[in-house]
Amino acid sequence: MAAQGRRGFECRVGRERITLADLGGDRRELLVDAAVDEALRAAHARRAAVALDGGAPAAAIEPELARLALDTLREPPPEDEGAARRRQDRLAAIIVSLLAREPGALAPAEVALAAELLDAAHLSAGSPHRRAIEERVWEQIDAGIDPASIAPLAERLGFSPEAIGAEVIAS
Repeated sequence: MAAQGRRGFECRVGRERITLADLGGDRRELLVDAAVDEALRAAHARRAAVALDGGAPAAAIEPELARLALDTLREPPPEDEGAARRRQDRLAAIIVSLLAREPGALAPAEVALAAELLDAAHLSAGSPHRRAIEERVWEQIDAGIDPASIAPLAERLGFSPEAIGAEVIAS
């Protein structure tokens, strides 16, 4: 049985405890991939419930799982366009979910993680995934997020200094 908790992933076989580090790369990637799928489905369900019922914004994917996905999901070979597209889809979905936090609740470390995920995703300008990420960043800016905290990601997306907050760029 495998579980993700505060201490990470753990699998117990009888009395033996196995961690992700004990697993081979392919098995580790499969387990992380399944955990990401589950987390994204749960986040989507919570957002749908909030949209129907109102109330507080839904929680997003946990930063620890997003970091684990970034560290685990391997770059596919250039000739495998399908795998490259699936990886882009996965990384973009993680970024969008990570940015779904309530404005003001997005920590600078989470913005930095989103920027790293964006770099790894290799999304082209104007792609649907990139536009979805840009929309989330705009939502954060419009809601009054501290410009200094969102600037690393917004700059990577090509936002103007005026859009981010000119005083951030000047400092």
